[in-house]
Amino acid sequence: STGLKDGFLVVHDMRSHAIIAKNRIHTGAINLLESSLSGFAVTGSADKTIKTFDIFNGFKPLSVMNTTDAVFCGEVLQNLVIAGCGDGNILCFNMDNSECLYGYGAD
Repeated sequence: STGLKDGFLVVHDMRSHAIIAKNRIHTGAINLLESSLSGFAVTGSADKTIKTFDIFNGFKPLSVMNTTDAVFCGEVLQNLVIAGCGDGNILCFNMDNSECLYGYGAD
């Protein structure tokens, strides 16, 4: 999978190299692309959102989480997504209910 600067998520079949999904899912660059062991794809973007998708159901959109600024990096840890934002905040979201559990401002 690749996340592009125009907001497109492109998914390839690694055996055939064929594109199996190509959708514009963000209005800004995708800077975070992770997957979870439970079959979710997680993206974070310069458009100040984190989105989750169901991999096993054709990348069906599941949730949108709003961040304080552009997402530049992140990590998925079980059912949590931790994101680093352009304003220096580090945010932690629960993927089960899309709730922001905590934020830490770094200068």
